[in-house]
Amino acid sequence: MYLFLKSLVSLPRKAVCGLIKLYQHTLSLDHGPLRKLVRVGACRYYPTCSQYGYEAIMKYGIFRGVPMTVGASCVAIPGAKEGSTRLNKTESGKIC
Repeated sequence: MYLFLKSLVSLPRKAVCGLIKLYQHTLSLDHGPLRKLVRVGACRYYPTCSQYGYEAIMKYGIFRGVPMTVGASCVAIPGAKEGSTRLNKTESGKIC
């Protein structure tokens, strides 16, 4: 019963992350097949906004991850400085 409830609660998170992965594999200029049209990556930030959103939602859930993603996307507007929008990682490379 506990595993069923846990999987039911994580369903919205997986759905949103699935949509992000779908975007990355189809329309993204940095991840998908359209990256061949752009000589250099279209995004000057590392990781890209979509990858940052995926990591934030997986780590913090929808209610905290989506606002973090929107905030990172608003910072990464054309003409902004290059930079990093990484989430904190442990020494092993896994997201905290």
